Amino acid sequence: MRPGPADLQKCLRNRSHFLRHLQTPGQKCELVRELDESRSTIDRALRELEHAGFVARDDEGYRTTLAGKLALAEHERHAARLDGLASVGGHLTALAADEPLDAALFEAADVSLPTRQSPHEPVESLEAALADADHARVFGTTVIPSYVDMYHEKIADEGMTADLVLSERVVEWLLSRREDALQDVASTEGVTVAQTDVTHSFSLAVLESDAEPSPDQSVAVMVYDEGTLAGFVGNDTREAVAWGEALLDRIAADATRLHVA
Repeated sequence: MRPGPADLQKCLRNRSHFLRHLQTPGQKCELVRELDESRSTIDRALRELEHAGFVARDDEGYRTTLAGKLALAEHERHAARLDGLASVGGHLTALAADEPLDAALFEAADVSLPTRQSPHEPVESLEAALADADHARVFGTTVIPSYVDMYHEKIADEGMTADLVLSERVVEWLLSRREDALQDVASTEGVTVAQTDVTHSFSLAVLESDAEPSPDQSVAVMVYDEGTLAGFVGNDTREAVAWGEALLDRIAADATRLHVA
């Protein structure tokens, strides 16, 4: 009988190291020696993998099939995203279940959480992410004063261009407390500032560096728990950047261009 999805998932959980090893074909005797597994364990694993269509035999021995390679890649991607989510721990529990974060954000992510010894580590991680950026697309929903100084310096002093979409609360705060900085940034060539009524429990930046031979992109997310900074998540994988760009596109589509006199 053809194995169902649950059977295939169980097979991947238990036998993924065989698939990884057999991307280079090998004989059964070689597997016994190289994997330090008993003959009976290897026999059972190969039967399961062959039945699943993940392994096949030819003159060179056993090898991972195309289906096996694709299944292994998906299994490892899933495991990496779960590991990333686990690294954030309980810091996401306060966020609403409908917040549009994506699991791709957490795959191979750089996660910084505030601690008693280093409460500003997430801000320092954002500063490091911004250091090499030549352009930033930003959705800002919460103000931390150091953010203002950080972006002002990158834009006004270092020439970073930017498209900023700010929540109404952020715009009100800036106009009442840092209007000079807002005016300075808004009047800089290559910078747009817009206002949105969208609110989320995170701020988002997609950063681009004009590095040679090809530009580098990354996404940076600052997560908040009722306005208190809960952590930083950074990622430069294609899937994470694509998620960030798509979300920024949706938010910017309904934003209103802000003209600061």
